[in-house]
Amino acid sequence: MDYIFFMGLAGSEISELYVSYDIPCQWHKNIWERMKTFPREVHFLRGKIYCVFLIPKFHLPAHIEACNVLFSFHLTRYVGLTDGEAPERGWSVLNPLASSTMEMGPGMRRDTINDAFNDMNHKKIVDMGKWMLGKVADCVPELLTAAAELEELECSLRRLGAGEALEEWRAEVQAWEADAGAPNPFAAKVERRTVVQVRGEMAEEVQKELEEAMEKERDEDNGASEELHGMELIAMGLQLEELQRNLALDINGIGNHPSADQKTNVTERGNKLRRKISTWMDAQVLFVPHVAVLRVEEDRARKRIAATQAQPGVQVQRGCLRAYRGRVECAVDLYEHEFRLREAQAHESLDDVRHQLLLRTHLHKHKDAYVRGVKANTQVQTKIKGVEERTCRSAERYRVAYRALMGLGKHLKRTEWEAELRPLLPEDVRGMPRALFQDPERKKLLMKKGAATRRKAKDMGAEAKARMSWIWRSPGVEEAEEGGMSEALRIEWAKTRPRFLRHREQLDLLEEEMHQILQFLRWRADWWDERAGRCPQAPEDDKRRVPHVAYAPKHRAYQEGNTAYARRQAGILRKRAEQFEKTWEDVPSFMEMARAVMADMGEDGTFGDDEPVDDEGAMETDETLNDELAVAARPAAPPAPVVDVPVREDEPVEDENENDYRDV
Repeated sequence: MDYIFFMGLAGSEISELYVSYDIPCQWHKNIWERMKTFPREVHFLRGKIYCVFLIPKFHLPAHIEACNVLFSFHLTRYVGLTDGEAPERGWSVLNPLASSTMEMGPGMRRDTINDAFNDMNHKKIVDMGKWMLGKVADCVPELLTAAAELEELECSLRRLGAGEALEEWRAEVQAWEADAGAPNPFAAKVERRTVVQVRGEMAEEVQKELEEAMEKERDEDNGASEELHGMELIAMGLQLEELQRNLALDINGIGNHPSADQKTNVTERGNKLRRKISTWMDAQVLFVPHVAVLRVEEDRARKRIAATQAQPGVQVQRGCLRAYRGRVECAVDLYEHEFRLREAQAHESLDDVRHQLLLRTHLHKHKDAYVRGVKANTQVQTKIKGVEERTCRSAERYRVAYRALMGLGKHLKRTEWEAELRPLLPEDVRGMPRALFQDPERKKLLMKKGAATRRKAKDMGAEAKARMSWIWRSPGVEEAEEGGMSEALRIEWAKTRPRFLRHREQLDLLEEEMHQILQFLRWRADWWDERAGRCPQAPEDDKRRVPHVAYAPKHRAYQEGNTAYARRQAGILRKRAEQFEKTWEDVPSFMEMARAVMADMGEDGTFGDDEPVDDEGAMETDETLNDELAVAARPAAPPAPVVDVPVREDEPVEDENENDYRDV
């Protein structure tokens, strides 16, 4: 790969280089050091070159998150809607030939593949007029839609009190576009630790305690057992609690008439869970001996209640220490361990609730835009139902963690967590206002709903802040405060802006490419005219003949034939240029119309502060209107790293900013 890369660029004087490769995340490392191993003739002659390495869009999702951040076409400036998959498309033409070429010899196989590629290239040239026209026809509507979405989103953010925050976000994105090493604006600034991460930290602490215990004997009542640590006990309790909650939800989902398989499955799961809880209870007594007395009393009460249960076989006991908190004495370390795990559990559950709400929004949008037919609608509705079930489970897990934190916080006298976490009411579990998802279809929905719904939606502008759930706002900021927008909104805006910029760049690139196509066809026609009758005379010695050079034949008839062929090729190219020009005659006005609509848009994707006049339904959510028509968050990534090519010792160093493509 290195040899192909450097030999292909040998002698080139380019100043901007975009390299698309399947694994540039690995290949680009130390590439300039490896260049020194090649002959000096293939080294870059420029004193400095800016090189951007990118991953084709189809291959990008298979990479890790860091690669999606550093090597994506989506946020790389000046590439338009290029996907980088052009080299892969040629194989679609060759795949049908595989059964034939596998039986051929090397020479025949090479000729067959060359014929297939030549045919494909010829068809590309002939169909270039329709192909470019189709690209423009697709780009302009998408550009206008992207511009309207971005404008509506920014106006909605200003209306919700995020005007200053919006300017800060824009400055962060622009700084990051200028320098890929700047903080990534598409990632959450506040990283919430998950339960797994907290358990890992606590496990390291336990390891240190065990090492110290080996050197110094410890008291028996210090909150730790020789076989099990208090942190491990609490972590096991949280896992059992999650299993209990899932089992209870599954039992409720079965209904009043379960099948034999469902009954068997529930019973087996209950038996396994009961055995795990029994083992955990035996370990709990080692840390809290007095809990055995309370457990006997609860067992008696549970037996009396179980006699009236329709399904007594699936009832399991509670597994966490919070059931006995305040009724027995135990080590403070156990409270500290549970508090840390519960806080991480609450944040993790809240993040999952937000993620599921965004996913539900995307599924509703996809269903309304693309799904038709009973079968397809049923499949999508099944997926939406599954998302809603996961949302309910995450919300319930958050509520359990919140109630535990309330008790633990009072016992430990800790209140700092209350600035970030609040009670999660059923009405709080809702999506963001529809205007924040740039929904161009909501007006159609409101027209179908009737005049009363439209008037109601129009009056909701004054209630904008009250309509947004607290889960979408930054932690520790009251709803009435300015700029208290959630990072989810910041990331949503940061991902919406590049979509508009890439479409605008695509329109400019298409215009320039169409101009270059016409210029090339006319130049090539003139080149054929110059070639007519200008064949060099063949040397007398055949050994001095240069390969692939058309020499003038000795007979005049052959000379006239060569001239006629050149004239014919020139005529074909001129006719093709005229045909393309006629096909594209309405394209300039079409592009000017799009640019006129975006006349107020700045070069960096900045809109004015004027709000849209008609804002019907802007603050509607998917709970207010049954059909969710919202644009889901799009995957995005920043520009790839810019690499400085080392300067050759015998070459002068050019001006530092001469070839900076980011300043073009």
